[in-house]
Amino acid sequence: MTNAGTFAVQVDGDALTSLQLIDDAVNVFGAAANVGDKGVPGFVQYRTSRGLPGGIADGDYTMLQVNGAGDLRVTDPTTPLTAAVLLADALALPTTTVVGAAGLRYNGSTLDLERGTVEGTALASAARTSSTASGTLTNHNSRGVLLSVNITANASTVTLRPYVEWLDPVSGNWITLTPLPTGFSAVGQYGFAFGPGAVTAGGAAAPFVVQVAQGQLPRSWRVFVGHSSGSSVTYSVGYCLLP
Repeated sequence: MTNAGTFAVQVDGDALTSLQLIDDAVNVFGAAANVGDKGVPGFVQYRTSRGLPGGIADGDYTMLQVNGAGDLRVTDPTTPLTAAVLLADALALPTTTVVGAAGLRYNGSTLDLERGTVEGTALASAARTSSTASGTLTNHNSRGVLLSVNITANASTVTLRPYVEWLDPVSGNWITLTPLPTGFSAVGQYGFAFGPGAVTAGGAAAPFVVQVAQGQLPRSWRVFVGHSSGSSVTYSVGYCLLP
């Protein structure tokens, strides 16, 4: 302590280093960044060469950088955010950021767009003389299906019975998922429902839902319509997938 009443304090170690850093002039906006600068880091101008400022090597401390508009650079400029892509079924698994808003679901190998209620044609209207199966249909994320069988001509009163079938991915055989359906032959439109928690059928004749079966609709499925004879009958089959 001096006669003037002032304490003399000796500072060393980490405390001295901290005081020295505080006492040093901080970097000034617009000044070049150099190795060895102390104090609070400022911003350095974005370089078109994308190199590090002042000869700083990879892994060294550096200052925050901004682009020409003054925006803080927060991504690696050599791997920028990818442009928006067209979202579609069977989209390859991404290796970079995908910009998009549609829901995607994994199907075991690729990504598919998530579906809402989907309607389609299983069998177009035509005259047929034997039991007929639709092509393989793909269910992306629905749990059940509604079927509509519309008979427009049936002079010989052929009895029709529609089934929902699943394609076994191992054997390639078709497995029937619905019980023996109600047969019908009169001209008219008949509804069928297959899915979890299916309720009682609406009626025994067209245009009601004449049969209901509980179960889960698989990914690969089809409609099979059994004929009671080889006489000609004209009909179509439409469907509605229920998520």
